[in-house]
Order: sequence, then structure tokens, then C-alpha cells
Amino acid sequence: MKDEVMYRILKNRTVAVAAGLAIAFLVFFAAFLFSFKSSYQSYWQAISRVQTVDFNMVAHAFPALVREHIRANDKKSLTQLLESNFSAFTMAVDICVDLECSAFREWTSNQGLTRGELVEIPVFRSAAVPVTVSFKHSYSEKPLVTAVVGQEVLGRLRLYRSEPLALYDEFWTFAKKALSGEAYASRYIAYFSNLVFSLFLSVSFFLFFILVRNYYLEKKLRKGIAILLRKGVMKNYA
Repeated sequence: MKDEVMYRILKNRTVAVAAGLAIAFLVFFAAFLFSFKSSYQSYWQAISRVQTVDFNMVAHAFPALVREHIRANDKKSLTQLLESNFSAFTMAVDICVDLECSAFREWTSNQGLTRGELVEIPVFRSAAVPVTVSFKHSYSEKPLVTAVVGQEVLGRLRLYRSEPLALYDEFWTFAKKALSGEAYASRYIAYFSNLVFSLFLSVSFFLFFILVRNYYLEKKLRKGIAILLRKGVMKNYA
């Protein structure tokens, strides 16, 4: 019964082609969604690791520079220093509102686009205080923080990780840039490769479906002819 229903569906060329196209579209959609999401996650994981390395370098080198700028009240030069990373991630410097440093206020910052996960690095008056914030390796998500007691605080340096777009927003940004011919970033090139591969996969599946259909119908036809021939032989024999 199932074989008969399958035969009737595949025998009708219009229905068979429509079914093949529908399945090919599902293959394209699933393949592109999976590959797009994988590339998206890989890209932002790589960005996170790069920023971890950057944060580790900043945590070791910047407190001394920030301390000198705060002492000299040189806000302009400090702003230029913070902007030297081309706003790849947000950096901000806070200073104490009183001698006891009971609270902070933002003194200056760069023009980072987003403010995601925060890493705070204290800036002490004494240059003898060792590094208090560091990362064990580039895969570390949280820093190692060493508590310091009995040292006067001048301010703090705040670092913010870049916050990725939501997957849906990332897709539409890619689509708009691709249509306008502006998809030059590495991740957009990866997305476009995913698109081409998914399209190739779906077309290949559709062609395979048509070949299987033709093979199935041909097999059924030969089987029918063989049955007719056997019946004719038996009839003549009788």
C-alpha cells in the first residue's frame, strides 16, 4: 500500500518536482542555519579570546600610566591613550570623589560601541603595588584578582568586553551589507561561504532526488514489463 502511494506521487512529475523542491529548501534552510550559527559563535569566541589577551596587557601596563595622568590632572592625554585601541572595546577611568575613595565618578572614556562584561582594575597611589588583576590564559572568562589592603586608591580602570549582536540581528546586518556590496568583514565572508555551500548542498540533494525518482520509476516499469511477459509466457504455455 505504501509502495503504491509512493509510486503515484513520484509518477506525477509536477508533484514529484514540488516535493523535491520543498525538501531541498528544508535542507538549504537547516544547513545554512547550522553553518551560520557555527560561524557566528566561532567569530565571537575568537573576539573574546583576543580581548582577554588585550585585557591582560592593559591590566599590566595601564595602571601606572593612568596613575601618572590622574596625578598630573591630564585628562586630555589620558583620553587619547584610551582611544588608542580604536574603540575595539570600551575603556573608562574613574576617580575617587573624596580622600577616602568612598565612591567613584567617571573621569574619561573612549568611544567604545558597547559595554558588555565588566573588568575593574584598581589604580593605587603607590607604584610599588604589584599587578592585582590578570588572566590565566586567553580562554579565561574571569580574571584572577589579588586583594590589596592598606594602599591608597586614586581611581580605577574599567574594561568592557564587546557585546555581540543577537543572532537574528547579525543575520539581518549581514543580509543588508551583502545586498549593498559592503560585506567585506571576515565574518561576513564566512557567512557568504556558508550561504553558497548550503545552496550547493540543496541543489545537489534536489538533483539526487530526481535521479532516485527516475531510477525508482524505471525499476517499477521494468518490474511491470517482466510481470506482463511472464503472464504472456504462462498463457502461451497453457
